[in-house]
Amino acid sequence: MWTNKFQRNDAELTISTENSPAYSHRPAHLAPGMAAVLIAGFMITLDTTIVNLAVPAIRANLHAGAVGGQWVVNGYNLAIATTLITTGAICDRIGARRAFGAGLVLFAVASAVCALAPALGLLVAARLVQGAGAALLMTAAFALVAALHTADHARARAFALWAAVVGIGTVLGPSAGGVLVDALGWRAVFWLNVPLAALAGTVLLSWVRRTGGQPRSLDPGGQLTVIMALAGAAVALTIAGQGSWGTEFLLAAAVAGAGIIALIVTERHVRNPMLPPGLMTYRPFLLPVLLGGVLSFGVYGSLFVLSLHFQLGRAFTATEAGFALLPFAATTALAAPLAGRAIGRHGTGPVLLTGLIVCATGAGIAAVTAPLAPYWPLALGEALLGVGHALVQPAVNTATMHATPPTHIGTGSGVLATARQTGSVLGIALLGGLITDPRTIPAGTATGMAIIAALFTAGAVGHWASTHTTATQSPPPTPTTEDSAMARTPTFADPYATRVTAARYPIHRPDPIVWGSAGDGPINAATLASHSIKGYHLVEGLLSPAEVRAYWRELVRLSGDGTLTADERVVIEKSSGQVRSIFEVHKISELIAELVCDPRILDRARQILGSEVYLHQSRIDYVPGFTGTGYYWHSDFETWHAEDGMPRPRAVGCSLALTDNHPFNGSLMIIPSSQRVFVPCVAHATADDQDSPQHQKTGVPSRRDLTALAAGSGIDQFTGPPGSALWFDSNVMHGSGNNITPYPRSNIFLVFNSVENTLVEPYAASAPRPSFISSRDFTPLVR
Repeated sequence: MWTNKFQRNDAELTISTENSPAYSHRPAHLAPGMAAVLIAGFMITLDTTIVNLAVPAIRANLHAGAVGGQWVVNGYNLAIATTLITTGAICDRIGARRAFGAGLVLFAVASAVCALAPALGLLVAARLVQGAGAALLMTAAFALVAALHTADHARARAFALWAAVVGIGTVLGPSAGGVLVDALGWRAVFWLNVPLAALAGTVLLSWVRRTGGQPRSLDPGGQLTVIMALAGAAVALTIAGQGSWGTEFLLAAAVAGAGIIALIVTERHVRNPMLPPGLMTYRPFLLPVLLGGVLSFGVYGSLFVLSLHFQLGRAFTATEAGFALLPFAATTALAAPLAGRAIGRHGTGPVLLTGLIVCATGAGIAAVTAPLAPYWPLALGEALLGVGHALVQPAVNTATMHATPPTHIGTGSGVLATARQTGSVLGIALLGGLITDPRTIPAGTATGMAIIAALFTAGAVGHWASTHTTATQSPPPTPTTEDSAMARTPTFADPYATRVTAARYPIHRPDPIVWGSAGDGPINAATLASHSIKGYHLVEGLLSPAEVRAYWRELVRLSGDGTLTADERVVIEKSSGQVRSIFEVHKISELIAELVCDPRILDRARQILGSEVYLHQSRIDYVPGFTGTGYYWHSDFETWHAEDGMPRPRAVGCSLALTDNHPFNGSLMIIPSSQRVFVPCVAHATADDQDSPQHQKTGVPSRRDLTALAAGSGIDQFTGPPGSALWFDSNVMHGSGNNITPYPRSNIFLVFNSVENTLVEPYAASAPRPSFISSRDFTPLVR
């Protein structure tokens, strides 16, 4: 299907998306759908922080001891932690919308039972059920965010909005919780959940379309072993926190150890394990998951400790204790919106490291000042913890979702939420035992906060070391054998494995297409969104007619320079003996060197890639009339990944037209939205390609894959006057035909790569290509 769907909008281009498959599946009512997700996140967070303030009142009313109070909080957290992975699989199986609705019903009913509970045993049991409902809500909420926000920068901002709402829940939890407990009693904190769940359910049914599920079997054996491991660990740490290391501790530790061993054995022999082995050994996924656990250990452990510190150690009322926790909650809410912008501008890595350092600093200050009489130094520590929490949470969420294959999005979010809830369980279990005796609460609080500071410091060091290792490590070897089942499963060691020995199905790309946002450069929000959907956008008139004439004269001069004929950077057309391309042209021509750093070019590249950039490749192409040959369909990134060692498709090309681009003179063709999947190529051309017009080489996609991509999205063609600039993603499928017309076609081609995506050793070649084709000078460009 030949199409030409460009629509002009002044200097920037807004591309029609009404017929795009990548666009049409998005829900029509994004804002109300996101509102349902945010209400649920607010409710779950509010419940956690509000119950912390109610623990002393519950202990007094139901005649429970210190351990009983811990289990009112930890029973809820334990239920979430032990069921999240299974609820993730359920979410994948029945669809995010159904799972979300079921979680709301379960959570609301269990909340009502908690409010009516006459004894501690029933209250803890209802909290377990409430935790299972919260687990279903969490995994479904993350999956709905992913479904509602297909543009990557929008998804990062959605997770930041989630963090902001969670922060608001954290703000209101202590203050409103204290007021409710003092005014209406502890049962009111559970009744509050019922209308919130009803509101979220009404929005869900009214505005969110049904999401499809995928057949996936559950893993009851794995679920049982997870319960054994986490429950045993929670009990063991609760006992250890009270300073007891006797028979009960050893028994609980033995149960935890047996559960871990049984989990490993079970998951190796189950056909569809609840923890996909490839996913659990994939470092870009595993690292943010572990850091999510560290964050929850520190944040929720500190909230529990400080709540009791203020009420039992400083004799505050519940209301006073709630307001004493406001520095943490307020800074979380205020800093969360800034985190989304920071992630879009700098990426998840720097934001994550900064947040961990800030958390460690805040916990350290709290550890030193907790035994002191003045309140304000402890408030400063709380405030820093809140800022760090606001930075780390969306960064962890975004990094995990980017590293999760779309077919396992529910499971991936379940694993992340499990790690976070496990951190909460272990943090409260271990640290809660340090403040059971009112006489030692100041010292116990200081010890607990020191443990948290040490854990955050270890997390920051581990994250820095892992990031440094990932940036310099050699790529894993390319697999040599595949069967039909593996052909449909991503290779987690290298999500872009290519040049394989047998055909593989295309995989969904885990990395963003657009890394920056509208406020980061000259490209408007509509064009950025269109670029993310289609994989390209056009800017007409970027170069003035005078500039086009100047660059054309430069092209003529260079192509006629006899001293360049023998230069390895010059490609000669075999059929005519004319110059076809000149690589590294910015080092040959001062005029092109100035163009590379022109703000009209450089600022757009920085905006799309969300970072400083360097020039990966530059060239001038000249396609003469009558004899000019085209390029076969290919993804630039596939070549750059396999032969140059580019780790991720965080690069963008800019083709500047110096002549008219007609549909008939071999102008560039693009399969829109093809950048969203990566097409692995077979190491050698297949038999069915030998009769193609062009001589085939390694790195060519199969006809089957090309046919499927074109059938889904059609083919767009770059047509326009001289001075037009086509920006296209490095992974988009593109090619051009031969030029048998009298009209030549010429362009300047520039490739910008992020400085956070510098080249390593080739992933499927014995040595890198020459530096004039793929530069290894990673110096950031400046104006």
